[in-house]
Amino acid sequence: MDIAEQAFAIVQQNPTVAAELFEKAYYIERSIADTIEAVEDNEPSRSIFYKSAASLALNAKLFREAEISACLGISGRGDDVELDELRDIFDQVNFERHLYLNGISLENNQFQLSFVGNEVGSGYIKSSELIDRLNIITDLARKEVEKKANKKFNSRGRPGNVVQMYPLYFSAGMTGSYKIIIQIGNSKNGDLLFGDKYAIENSIITSIIRKIDYINSNNLEALKEEYGKDDPYYDFFVESIKSFAPDGDRIKMIGFTTSINGDEVQTRLTRKRTEIGDVFEMEENLEFDLVEEGTIVSVIGVLDLSKSRKTTHIFEIMDEEGRSYKFEASEGELASIVRDNYKDLVKVTGRRKKGKREVYLFVDIQNIE
Repeated sequence: MDIAEQAFAIVQQNPTVAAELFEKAYYIERSIADTIEAVEDNEPSRSIFYKSAASLALNAKLFREAEISACLGISGRGDDVELDELRDIFDQVNFERHLYLNGISLENNQFQLSFVGNEVGSGYIKSSELIDRLNIITDLARKEVEKKANKKFNSRGRPGNVVQMYPLYFSAGMTGSYKIIIQIGNSKNGDLLFGDKYAIENSIITSIIRKIDYINSNNLEALKEEYGKDDPYYDFFVESIKSFAPDGDRIKMIGFTTSINGDEVQTRLTRKRTEIGDVFEMEENLEFDLVEEGTIVSVIGVLDLSKSRKTTHIFEIMDEEGRSYKFEASEGELASIVRDNYKDLVKVTGRRKKGKREVYLFVDIQNIE
């Protein structure tokens, strides 16, 4: 395992030591990059080394070094893909330096949510980009409480009484990219349920952030292991984060900042929803009679009906010609899908279910604005 891999492996448990390892790895990578002449024949190697150096410096919170490395990479003759990735790192450097210089002290039951993108200004953000995501993060926190209390996943009705013990509070947005503080409260009954020594508020936050790290690296297998086999909480989390994730334009990055044992921990969600999970080659609006079992199909229409039973969870899409398509999802998936897309125009991908001509197994859904 090289130095950078060691740093990534311990960044959650020991961020101070991880930062020292990131710094060490940065200087090694930068020393290699500086020996490569800025000529076309040396690309993409030169851009890749400067991109790696800038990223390592960013993780070490060496903001000036990260800025310089990104600029040196941009000044070369890399292709458009490498240059765009270097510019993204440069944007992240400015964003995180702003957080570092203008941030506030976070308590153990708080985390800071930050946004960067073309729909974000100095203290402003388009309401739909913020409100929808606040609803999602609220639901994720509720489900974390229910999961820790060993409650069965429930996609219908009001949240259980245990959720009321840990209400969420939002502060006003602050100047700078766009930032908002989310705080998890704790009623006296919460202490009775989990015990005084169990910092449930902090564990809810760190659990969400840790799982977002898995999403950002697209390590869904590790996320599945944490939840357990066939857990609807897993399905709910993944589908919720797909809706929450940046689109790459309106919102380019979402930052999470919290405090763990007195150390500030930051996570950047940069993976777009279309990059989470599997990617399929698909055909649109195929007639049922022409589709074989197991075929991947994509349908565009309005999500206008859902049914949740003990063993079956179905939602229906109606296309512009009035044809209806049924998709079978898990209970966790259905809860997120209906919350985020009911009565909206969507593009749904599914796989023909064995023995069921009229039903597709849900694969993915994208909201069409």
